Amino acid sequence: MLRLIGIVLPLGLDALAVSVALGLAGLPARERLRASLLLPGFEVGLPLLGVAAGGLLGRLLGGAAEAIAIAVLAGVGLLL
Repeated sequence: MLRLIGIVLPLGLDALAVSVALGLAGLPARERLRASLLLPGFEVGLPLLGVAAGGLLGRLLGGAAEAIAIAVLAGVGLLL
């Protein structure tokens, strides 16, 4: 449960920060509604897509999945 909170809390705070910035921008009502629908949609959809893709890749790659994931993560870290 603590891991789940550790993942969900930063996502929620990220959405809060973007929402506050959009609120301060003084958007018209139509744009506020649009942002209010898009933000949660992506906050819910993309993690679910990641879990599904990770499960599929894990099954396809088998035992090498962990080593490949570490290499990809290290590569992304080096690029950043």
